[in-house]
Amino acid sequence: MVQGYFSGHGGGGSLLMDNSDVTNPQPRSIDFTQLGRALGTASQPPTLLVLNACDTADGVSEHLLPTVPVVVAMRASVLDTTAATFAARFYAAVASGLSIKKAFEQAVLAVELAGLADEGWMITLLHREDVEPDSVVLVRAPVDAEDRASAGGAL
Repeated sequence: MVQGYFSGHGGGGSLLMDNSDVTNPQPRSIDFTQLGRALGTASQPPTLLVLNACDTADGVSEHLLPTVPVVVAMRASVLDTTAATFAARFYAAVASGLSIKKAFEQAVLAVELAGLADEGWMITLLHREDVEPDSVVLVRAPVDAEDRASAGGAL
């Protein structure tokens, strides 16, 4: 898995899910200790985890960064408009081959340019000390026929 994404409610070092019961829905809290353990059981844990939910920055360093090298989280409550604006620009930049750091910077700027500057400060990029987000690229541009030819047909 290259990346994980959560959009919803969070706070207090946890994410708020529902119990999937349509007739009697009840909230269920998944704390970051459990989330970190769950992600660690994957044969290939994600390189990036985006927690596009309120108050998700606390506990990331202790519980998630040991498993996931780069995490985007929110330091406070965030408006739905802010979360959507951030996600749209962030993923467009990632898909175009930018590094996680550059995609993050573009997405925060998009939030500010959308008139939500009061919210831009709360979006944070956390990473392990041994990882530089500017060198982490999740999507590589496809090699076209001209590039293959100049490489002698080999890749």
